[in-house]
Amino acid sequence: MFRKYVITTILMMLLSAALMADDLYKVTVISHDNAKGLTEMGVDPLLRIENGYLVLTKKSHDVVFEKSNLEYEFIASDVSRENLALDISIDGSGSKQYQVIYDDNGVQVLKVEPNDFSKDGLYTGLSRIQTENLKIFYNEPRQKFQRSFEKDMDLDSLISLVLQDSLYSYTAALQAFPPRVTGSAAGAASRDWCYDKFVEFGYDSVVYDSFVYSSNNVQNIMAYKIGTTFPDHQIVIGAHKDAVAGSPGADDNGSGSAGVLELARILKDIPTEMTFIFILYTGEEQGLNGSWHHANAAAAAGDSIVAMLNMDMIAFINNSTQAKLYHGSETNWAQLWIDLADSLTGVNLTGVLSGSLSASDHYPYQQNGYDVAFLHEYVFSNVYHSYQDSTSYMDFVYMTKMVKGMLACAYEIDGSYTPVPGLLFSYPDGVPDYLVPNSANTFQVQVTGSSGGTVMPGSGKLTYRVDNRAPITINMTDLGGDLYEATLPNVDCDDTTVTFYVSADETTTGTIYDPNPADPFSAVVATDANVAFEDDFETDKGWSISGGSWARGNPTGGGGDHGGPDPSTGHNSSTNVFGYNLNGDYGNSIPEYHLTSPAIDCSGITGIKLKFWRWLGVEQS
Repeated sequence: MFRKYVITTILMMLLSAALMADDLYKVTVISHDNAKGLTEMGVDPLLRIENGYLVLTKKSHDVVFEKSNLEYEFIASDVSRENLALDISIDGSGSKQYQVIYDDNGVQVLKVEPNDFSKDGLYTGLSRIQTENLKIFYNEPRQKFQRSFEKDMDLDSLISLVLQDSLYSYTAALQAFPPRVTGSAAGAASRDWCYDKFVEFGYDSVVYDSFVYSSNNVQNIMAYKIGTTFPDHQIVIGAHKDAVAGSPGADDNGSGSAGVLELARILKDIPTEMTFIFILYTGEEQGLNGSWHHANAAAAAGDSIVAMLNMDMIAFINNSTQAKLYHGSETNWAQLWIDLADSLTGVNLTGVLSGSLSASDHYPYQQNGYDVAFLHEYVFSNVYHSYQDSTSYMDFVYMTKMVKGMLACAYEIDGSYTPVPGLLFSYPDGVPDYLVPNSANTFQVQVTGSSGGTVMPGSGKLTYRVDNRAPITINMTDLGGDLYEATLPNVDCDDTTVTFYVSADETTTGTIYDPNPADPFSAVVATDANVAFEDDFETDKGWSISGGSWARGNPTGGGGDHGGPDPSTGHNSSTNVFGYNLNGDYGNSIPEYHLTSPAIDCSGITGIKLKFWRWLGVEQS
């Protein structure tokens, strides 16, 4: 089995690619065929945009684009991820300092130098484009929601629970931690104050979500309210609590943070169908770092975030009757806020659909394919990022209405969502990594229903493609009990790679694929697999530890206060593991402590695969 060094190899390849200049194209994706065709071209998707993607390509792709059936537009040449940035200044100041190479519907991509990005907490109005493993896909247009559940409270009664005095007290408290710059002592103190407020409201699942900024561990603060009907589906309500140097940060963004706290206070003991996650981000002013961190992690984990609702600057004093609603390709949730705010007497605000915008914490979620709505004051603050951004320049009557509108919107979304019936695919003996030439290569596929889904008997299929030949779809052998055997083609030594995916029909929603056909499984053609590195942890092979309680040894089967207990032995014949706290649970809200493999020489090896067994514990949340 090929082990850890593959990670280093891949990182080196990515870093090398980042230093090479590419061309930037805008490509329209309005069908599943478009998405598949663009994926197969091997481009680097930079950003998801309206009706398509911005992609980076090598010069050789010019001819490929010309021969494709895709609608495309050349944007710029000789660029790389390292010298591209998003303008995250809401007032557009970033575009005045740097070359704008793409400008559409509130999203501006700028050409910068690597040293232009924020360091040590300074505000630059720039965000690195942190689209990690962005998948190219096409989403069918969403139907407008319809209420599915009768709720315990009517909206008028619910929004009456929003207290202006509470919003003022939260904002004033945050204002008293100047400057709340990411990584500063005041930033840490305000972080702990927010954590304590969630605990005060009665949340027992409050965590510090750690990531590294400018060589420091910094944290988002997250509180979880588990849903009663669909706990695996989430509504994220977020705002950034950090501020720029020299500013009390009351409107930007003590106001949005206060809104998140007030919604968390109110909804704590009100049943909801879905899980609510209340998040106060850090690092927004330095490049949306906190929201990139969480949104990318959620997408990588396959989290179902039904809506991300963002509040940023919702209380400037010159506002009274209107609000701006920014959104992604789908406007459903923004339009819902508008409809509710106009109809509820306790709100009575006129919302305006204002297009897309890359300048706040909703945008990383939008890039990861989640539906978003971003609430913002209609008249922009004229004390933005200044020493005057204090409660003296805020209208708390207006702010209270804004928060009431967001509470009503979140509660209505929770009452409207029913998961689409689906299927889950599992592989009892795993999926082949390599195929032996001139031999039968089979694997088993177990299909089960999810979210009320039912498998259509005998509908299992395998689709495979040998190198660049046309794909072929065949029936899998039905073994009974929704268990199938898939048979990959006989290959010879002249073949290189076989890509493949499986599918089955759900009785109401139709065909469901695993994995996404645009990102299929891959197996190399080989007679054998050479082991470049393996470790059963019975001897010391040179792993290094950055800190904390990592240790090599025999786990004791302890812990289990939150989730299951630890194992009592290693996998297969091994007695040892490399684990974090071999004697029981690890603590809540610990920072990142890294375990790093020794360097392994994989030169001359192709088709590298990484395999490992892991046992995951959980902290209290």
